[in-house]
Amino acid sequence: MGALLKAYGRLFVRSWCPDYGGTLKGVSPRRWLVMALFWPLFVLLQAINGAGLMLDYLLFPDFRRVRVREPLFVVGVPRSGTTFLHRLLAGDRERFTTTALWELIFAPSITQRFFWRGVGRLDALVGAPLSRLFFRLERWVLGGLDDVHQTGLRDPEEDYLALLPVLGCFLLVLAVPDPVLWRLTYADRDLPAAEKQRLMAAYRRFVQRHLYFHGEHRTFLSKNPSFTPFMATLADAFPDARFIGCLRNPTAAVPSQINSIVIGGKLFDGRDTADYWREGFLGMLDYYYRHLLDQLARLPAERQAHAQGNGKACHVDEGEGLRTELTHVLRVGEVGRVARQLREAKDGHRDGDAPKGPLPEYIRDYPREASVLDLTRRAARVDGGGAVEAAGAPAEADNGVEIVYNAPKEGALMWFDQMAIPANAPHKAEALEFLNYIMRPEVMAKASNYVYYANGNKASQEFLNEDVIGDPAIYPTPEAMDNTFTTTPYEPKVQRVVTRLWTKIKSGT
Repeated sequence: MGALLKAYGRLFVRSWCPDYGGTLKGVSPRRWLVMALFWPLFVLLQAINGAGLMLDYLLFPDFRRVRVREPLFVVGVPRSGTTFLHRLLAGDRERFTTTALWELIFAPSITQRFFWRGVGRLDALVGAPLSRLFFRLERWVLGGLDDVHQTGLRDPEEDYLALLPVLGCFLLVLAVPDPVLWRLTYADRDLPAAEKQRLMAAYRRFVQRHLYFHGEHRTFLSKNPSFTPFMATLADAFPDARFIGCLRNPTAAVPSQINSIVIGGKLFDGRDTADYWREGFLGMLDYYYRHLLDQLARLPAERQAHAQGNGKACHVDEGEGLRTELTHVLRVGEVGRVARQLREAKDGHRDGDAPKGPLPEYIRDYPREASVLDLTRRAARVDGGGAVEAAGAPAEADNGVEIVYNAPKEGALMWFDQMAIPANAPHKAEALEFLNYIMRPEVMAKASNYVYYANGNKASQEFLNEDVIGDPAIYPTPEAMDNTFTTTPYEPKVQRVVTRLWTKIKSGT
């Protein structure tokens, strides 16, 4: 305990004026303000949760006898479909149990979970006014995270947060950019054996508490991309644990993750810290790819599975042993059915059945020695980013599937992409210069030739490749264009009615 408090004190001191690896020093008013808000709330929450954890030993001592049988860990690179796969598996509530966000933040202890369950039952008896208020506050606070993935306090979430009290959660690095926390991203390689043992002991207690409350007979399901560097440590700590490793084409996954962390870093500091975060995360993600492939290769077939994701869905290609265990739970066959379930989940339908159909056979395994660049070239995927891209993916995967896009003969919706300059943009002149540049016919043609999308500059068509200008899926025929239509927004009065109805459906009121 003394060593832990000392470590907390060290991080507290360093959080106010981090040097960002020697790249940026000095004082940031934004950081001081954020830290002045963060630390009191963080310490208060940890004190309350710590008291609950201590009470567990007094009120529920038998939780220490709970056996953790064959936990299932969904790991992988960030933005590779881990969330989708996790929530799909969590839908089998008879077999799996997983952590909800409210448990991780407000109720890591058994004592707190029983307390909040009691409050919920009392609230239901008087018409659930607290639940309705809770839902509105939840959407106000967490709604902005839905672009990353749907985030609600009752939704399944990463139990990596359970290691926050013992300084085993890398997410704390946003508040404290410190080398001690960066070591967690190379845990199997860089952490001392005693440190690994300490973190795994704390994590086992957390899992035992969870199973004690939710049912010892169920399988504990964990989803944590941040557990990827812990795979060897987890495999030793839980000898019967199984792993599903999710991969995604690095050209899509890496920029998405780095962009997210750069934005988060600026929120905490206010200064341009992009170089620090970009350099750190490039090294981290390279390790994630290599370590994931290496550790999956080391595990026996009955304990591991590969999954290929596109950020919105995951397709699983598992070993024969794990295939038997998963086929009745995870049946991801048709991309369309997966996408539909994803939309339903995003719209609030939490308990939909898993899609039916055979497991796909077209996901390639990756060689252990593959580099990130090689992974980029070799990734066999079905993406959802456009008809032409989707049509080309099966050919790349060499799976015998053909996807063809055709505009409906009854007519189709026309849409427009555009560029805009915000009214408060600080560099409007430069923005106009860029627009002038990108609208040059030869420049715009290069963009279309690269992404296989049409553009709005007619003069560019003479510079387009034949497989672009000649493809009716990209540039529709005049007959097809004559049969397109546009939509118009509802008038304000109608829009208010639609918004109220949708809010009523979402809130259950």
